[in-house]
Amino acid sequence: MSLKLNDFFSSLLSGWSELELNPLTLAFRGANETLEEEFNSFYFREKLLQMRAGIILGLVLYILFGILDAYLLTDLKYTFWFIRFGIITPVALIGFLCTLSKTFEKTNQWILTVINLFAGTGIIAMVVLAGPPVSYSYYAGLILVFIFINTISGLRFIWAFATSWSLVIIFEIVAVFYKEFPLAVLVSNSFFFVASNILTIFAAYFIEFSLRRDFYLARLLEIEKEKVNHSKIHLERLVKERTLQLSETNKKLNEELDQKRKLITKQERLQKQLIQAQKMEAIGHLAGGIAHDFNNLLTVINGYSELLLLKFPETDVSFERLQQIQEAGKRAERLTRQLLAFSRKQLMQPVVLDLNRLLGELEKMLHRLIGENIELVFNYADNLRKIKADPGQLEQVVLNLVVNARDAMPKGGKITITTQNIEIDEQKIKNRPALTPGDKVLLTITDTGEGMDEKVKAHIFEPFFTTKETGKGTGLGLSTVYGIIKQSNGFIYADSKLGQGTSFSVFFNAVEADEPDIYERESDHRSFFGKETILVAEDEDSVRNYIHVILKKYGYTVLLTSNGQEAIHLLKNNSGEIDLLITDIIMPVMSGKELVDRVLKIKPDLPYLYISGYTDDVIGRQGIIDREIMILQKPFSYNGLLEKIRTILDQKEEKKHSMVSQ
Repeated sequence: MSLKLNDFFSSLLSGWSELELNPLTLAFRGANETLEEEFNSFYFREKLLQMRAGIILGLVLYILFGILDAYLLTDLKYTFWFIRFGIITPVALIGFLCTLSKTFEKTNQWILTVINLFAGTGIIAMVVLAGPPVSYSYYAGLILVFIFINTISGLRFIWAFATSWSLVIIFEIVAVFYKEFPLAVLVSNSFFFVASNILTIFAAYFIEFSLRRDFYLARLLEIEKEKVNHSKIHLERLVKERTLQLSETNKKLNEELDQKRKLITKQERLQKQLIQAQKMEAIGHLAGGIAHDFNNLLTVINGYSELLLLKFPETDVSFERLQQIQEAGKRAERLTRQLLAFSRKQLMQPVVLDLNRLLGELEKMLHRLIGENIELVFNYADNLRKIKADPGQLEQVVLNLVVNARDAMPKGGKITITTQNIEIDEQKIKNRPALTPGDKVLLTITDTGEGMDEKVKAHIFEPFFTTKETGKGTGLGLSTVYGIIKQSNGFIYADSKLGQGTSFSVFFNAVEADEPDIYERESDHRSFFGKETILVAEDEDSVRNYIHVILKKYGYTVLLTSNGQEAIHLLKNNSGEIDLLITDIIMPVMSGKELVDRVLKIKPDLPYLYISGYTDDVIGRQGIIDREIMILQKPFSYNGLLEKIRTILDQKEEKKHSMVSQ
């Protein structure tokens, strides 16, 4: 029993401290003081039904005890009935009517206190008027009043405390000064009244304490739920808000254009391009904002999953789970790239390539992608000229257009992919807005599907526009294609009629390449291991630690810093040789560009490598233009990082040997 009491009081004391309650009044204090008003409203909502029921119950009991008056006090019964039915009952009924008013929330404690004081004073008056020994029968009524006040009436602890003790004091005053009670009876009755009052006061105390604790815990739970929900829907809410803004802007622009569109002139075509550029720029700001944080996270997730896969055999159950983590990370990476692509913020890595060769390597994948009920035909042009584009992004263009064609033919059909050299002159560009004259390479993807009308065709390149059912299309596919083509200095047009299929024509500038294309280069089988010392400046802890793990694993000595100032200090005070600087572009205190400029003043021959999760335009605003070797875009794999490092260090070594030989 003592152990349980200790636990009880320990819980009570910790409750006072944790909830920051005044132990005497139970009011919130300190940091929680602002919760008091909110709790009062909560208490009122929770207790309103009990308050009304308590008044009704009290009236019923008060009326029933009138029978006792007629039985015990034949000569005084009318006096007692006057007290019961002429004073107390009207007061209680008026109080009950008050519970139906809108002001009761603010006045409920006052009204309930008045009702209980009248009821208790009425019982005291009956005790005094009846006199002993008959009055002893009415003492039970006074004890019932204490129980009622502290547990049933709905009075909060501090109000119940004041009301019940007021009645005790009134009784003592009346008993001592206005009526002759035997001293033994007075002492005995006072003991019972005080004891019963104390017990019921404790009950009132712990009832309100429990209610305040439940209120506080419920509020904490609600706050935590709000945090979870906020984290869960934050990105979705941002996208919806920006999309709504774009939709409203697009609606207004279309209304204005509908009023003015009579003749298609060159000025109107330029206006359409400007509108599209503005919409792409707006969505690009959104995409660029989220891309940086996503790319940092995905660098760590994808990187560590790759490293962990090397530690487990393929038969291990952990291997399969790690593959699922890696695949989820890759999907998130592709989604981020899609967002950046249609907004034309993607950091492109264009190379000279043979479009026929790229399509040839995609053939098997495309056949698997479209299914057996669709025929896929390739018409490759002989001696096709080279183009300059990002091969990964170009593959995405082909995949998106083929998937779009497949979805337009649910019952089967035919997709034809054609390449050809074409020369564009002034005559041919009349029906192709924005297309420039010159030698081009044309990629055409044609299907025999459902086609589309002019109204749909006018919106197909807009982000989030889709004609597919809910859940079957994001509206990003053709927007992504448009963004990639425009960023590659190309042009894309759609020709379609309802019921007659669709043809997408993609024009690329032909190039005279002095360098071999990517398919003619020899594979690089260099070892990624090294013994050099590398200084790393990266403000994101998780990315910095990931780089450290990789470089240590492959033999490098790594010096880690979280900003540019730390890197400068370490460079000046390091006694050993530093062979390479790796720095994030956007960092607090000092940018990566500023860090490189200051480092080169100290060690002019120190090579460096930029890493960044920001978009192309943000990098450009930092004054960084040369991206052939010196920039590695996040998220990067450990192979990608090591290959860049070895390329830079090997070039440094070759340059040193060349100078020695001269």
